[in-house]
Amino acid sequence: AEVASLRQQLAASSAAHAPPVAHAAAAPAPAEEAPAGEAAGEDSGAAHGVAWGWLIGVALLALAAGFALGWLVLDARIRRRYGGLRIY
Repeated sequence: AEVASLRQQLAASSAAHAPPVAHAAAAPAPAEEAPAGEAAGEDSGAAHGVAWGWLIGVALLALAAGFALGWLVLDARIRRRYGGLRIY
């Protein structure tokens, strides 16, 4: 009886979260309704919230910080090994 009850609850919850069939079969919007400046089918990335300028800037900053940190660690290891002398 408990298994049957749980199966009914599962069926009810999956039916509530399923997308409507009529909505999925709807025809695509005509090309006239596309936003100004965009051709039909183009994806500028702005719809997904991607700020490419910020992403590239952060990546370059992380690369520079990693390079500087690596340089400092290498310098400290070499100076410790050779008694304070910088040997490059």
